[in-house]
Amino acid sequence: MAGAETTAVVAGGGAVGLTTALALAKKGLKVILVEARREQANAAQHKKDHPTIRAWALAQSSWNFLYKLGLGTELQAVSSPIWDMRIVEAHPLRGVDSRKLHVSHRDAVDRARATAADENGQATNGARPLGCVVEEHALLDLLSRAVALEANIRCERGLRVVDFESDARGIEVMTRASNEEPAADNAGQASSPSSSSSSASSSSSFERCFRAQVLLACDGRHSAVRTRAGISCRRRDYGQRALVCALSHEREHGGVAVEWFMPSGTFASLPLLGRRSGIVWCDSPSRIERLVSMEASDFERHVSVRFGSWLGALSLSGARTSYPVSLSVARRYVSDRVALLGDSAHGIHPLAGQGLNLGWRDVAALTEVLSEGLSLGEDLGSEALLSRYERRRLGDVRRLVMLTDGLQRLFGNDSGLLRTARLSGMGLLDRVPAFKRRMAMAAAGA
Repeated sequence: MAGAETTAVVAGGGAVGLTTALALAKKGLKVILVEARREQANAAQHKKDHPTIRAWALAQSSWNFLYKLGLGTELQAVSSPIWDMRIVEAHPLRGVDSRKLHVSHRDAVDRARATAADENGQATNGARPLGCVVEEHALLDLLSRAVALEANIRCERGLRVVDFESDARGIEVMTRASNEEPAADNAGQASSPSSSSSSASSSSSFERCFRAQVLLACDGRHSAVRTRAGISCRRRDYGQRALVCALSHEREHGGVAVEWFMPSGTFASLPLLGRRSGIVWCDSPSRIERLVSMEASDFERHVSVRFGSWLGALSLSGARTSYPVSLSVARRYVSDRVALLGDSAHGIHPLAGQGLNLGWRDVAALTEVLSEGLSLGEDLGSEALLSRYERRRLGDVRRLVMLTDGLQRLFGNDSGLLRTARLSGMGLLDRVPAFKRRMAMAAAGA
């Protein structure tokens, strides 16, 4: 195999893949971005192809990261700030309990640092939000346009990575058209690189082949790169599906995000631009399937019961969709000249809204490690270097997995004794400023 033609191949053109390519390019690394979309993502086309409005909650640390990539002004124009978070326990028969945990941006304010226009360009009038909410189509459009303007990034569209082969000089990455199935072995399953040396060595059977120092897997929970690298996952099926949609309402939301915890699942409301909120509703698969398929007027009645009257009359904005809720954590984040980022490495419960933020912390850590390696003249695909990235991420990922999984188990138990303890604890913690300050900082990604 000849020497590398680029520094890194990024597999996957979602939010994490686009940001990975952009962050590395800003550090002077040459990147090839392989993505399944045949055309550059834009907001209008994405809304047409995906009529469901999906909201992403961005922690303040994610805002800071994107600001350093030069995206602060554009992000501010398409996002809605989160000023307050409310955590509430509810029950389908007992209703909403008056005891709740209320975390405000004021709980995390450092008055010496908060100015009318803070260091990252956010007009905050003396305070900084806990984070912000942006619609998926707007975020992908923003990132895609930034990638298109970056000279160090070469986009290869309509392709997906199906195989790779590495040696001491680099890694050869094989792709096929995104609408084709990967080669299968006699058992009908995709064969691994180690067991398909004949196909790996014959580039004529692939659409395109690229040579690099390192392959970065940003291709999601069902990552083909992770599978080909022989990396297994620890998985847990929560027995739930998550419904996502957007609602319009007659009153202003005031930048308030709310998470209702119920035995059957969670119900989250995220403030969007205007009088709209994004919804993530986790419940049993049968209930979610009924909610997705029912008439819009019937759905609005159901969601109004769950939502309450604090924002007035509600109406559905756009379509509804759902996806299975599960936990998936890779047992390793790196292999021979391969590193996993985002959902390829870890997919968590959506109850805390931290999945994308966790992925961007992967990107920030990997960018730092590769930049350090570049300055020291290291092989950027070496085991020693990639292991540094893995070590930097393991603790953060484990903490968030334990938090989200633990919360799901805690609030998913309908025991009367446990419920009483939860409510008493929430009421007590809501009166402890130090705890609320820590919660606010955690929500901001600090």
